[in-house]
Amino acid sequence: GIEVLVLLRGIVDAGKEMERVEREIKKADKNIAALEKKLGSKGFAERAPEEVVAEAKNELAREKERRALLDEARALAAELTDDG
Repeated sequence: GIEVLVLLRGIVDAGKEMERVEREIKKADKNIAALEKKLGSKGFAERAPEEVVAEAKNELAREKERRALLDEARALAAELTDDG
């Protein structure tokens, strides 16, 4: 993907953006926990088809990447609240 950074101070409501990012972080954390629990389940690993297990692992990797990007977004939103 392409990442574009623009100056948003004064354009974006920093408080609302921070709330949005925090909500997304909570969702990502919940998804990561659920996927880790699923993948850690002996029954799932033993009974599920290999491609299903692989897809769950891929989904977990994507969700962890998304979570890292959300951390960056949270830091940027925090910068928007600074007066500097």
